[in-house]
Amino acid sequence: MLHEEGHLAGLGHIPDPNAVMYPYYTVGTIRRALTDSETDGLVFLYPTQHSASAWASNPKFEFTSIDFPGAILTYARGINDNGDIVGGYSTDGTLHALLVKGGKYIPLAPGTVLGRNNSEARGINAGGEITGYFFDDAGINHGFALSNKGVLKQLDVPGAGDTAAWGINNRGSVVGSFDDYDPLGNFIAEHGFIWDGSNFSVVDFPGAADTRAYGINDRGEMVGDWDDGFIVHGFVRTSMGQFVNFDAHPGLPSFTDLRGVNATGETVGLYSPGHAFRLDGATTLTPIFDLNGTSTTAWGIDGSGRIVGNYRAFDGSWHGFLALPK
Repeated sequence: MLHEEGHLAGLGHIPDPNAVMYPYYTVGTIRRALTDSETDGLVFLYPTQHSASAWASNPKFEFTSIDFPGAILTYARGINDNGDIVGGYSTDGTLHALLVKGGKYIPLAPGTVLGRNNSEARGINAGGEITGYFFDDAGINHGFALSNKGVLKQLDVPGAGDTAAWGINNRGSVVGSFDDYDPLGNFIAEHGFIWDGSNFSVVDFPGAADTRAYGINDRGEMVGDWDDGFIVHGFVRTSMGQFVNFDAHPGLPSFTDLRGVNATGETVGLYSPGHAFRLDGATTLTPIFDLNGTSTTAWGIDGSGRIVGNYRAFDGSWHGFLALPK
């Protein structure tokens, strides 16, 4: 799973077979540690310089930090049109799925595996249905869908290794990603998926080495990222199934991720080195805010343009944020 978290942090594949971000695994592969080049990449993507006035310096948004009381970290990953926010928090090193509703911080299904093992909520729709992922007792990653009545459903793409669910629309369609293995258990690739409540369908950017689907709106427009083996690119898939590539800095060896999409097609994401943005239409990119070097990531946007995401503070701690357009 560290490999997948590396993608979420903005790292692409690298050709070093000893690296966490090496694209191929074989049966019996031991757990890998980050190499010096991977550590250097994370330091580049997430520098630590910070400005105390940065929140007030952005003329387009007003910001509020989201912090679970007593937590050592808080993530804000998704928001619905009611203003309900989902994500994760940790008070002891274990990550737990979280709902923020009406100003209250509510651990999700604490009496289930979501409260026992690492888990995180990634998307929520207007009906209060929530999706995300959790680890089982054996350390295998699974997606989940949690109904507004508290019924937890495990989501696993048939025949896949790890499965993670990232986004959900008001129709209940869920998008995410899964690992594909050959019959001998060797890693082949990561693929996106969409689940319609009954069946899974694979979502792959044409010619990609790996694809991850992060968000979907009610029109069926989907956003995510793909890589060519090394560089990560954003994409939009239209309601007609056409893929459109998006790079914040075309021609440069930097990554771009699209993480969330609302009903009107506005998307949010991030580009290296760790800057959040809103994308209006096909080309108008608006920086959400820049903490003078501190990393920011935008994960979700609702129909009124409210945005949630995360930022890394000067001391290295992670916090959620809510950005309201002025």
